[in-house]
Amino acid sequence: MSWEYFNVRVGCIRPNIALPFDLFLLLRGRYVHYLRVGSVLTEEKLAKLGDTNRIFIPSKQRSVFKEFIHDQLDDEAIASTTKAEILRESSL
Repeated sequence: MSWEYFNVRVGCIRPNIALPFDLFLLLRGRYVHYLRVGSVLTEEKLAKLGDTNRIFIPSKQRSVFKEFIHDQLDDEAIASTTKAEILRESSL
């Protein structure tokens, strides 16, 4: 299956939240499926990314990603400083 992807900064995704989209890594010129829809990016998985600062999401899931980010920004339980970081990192 040939997909197209868009990249986002790792910092726009808070750890320990179920993701409504797939995550891919670009390794040696190939996209590797890292997390599937419904998976959680745990702090351990985040730490394993090391110096990786970009992750990839299938282009067909762009609207789901945008909705996810907007939901994070609308969440009153999230501190304003965290929201600012999410917004900055997501480049929406």
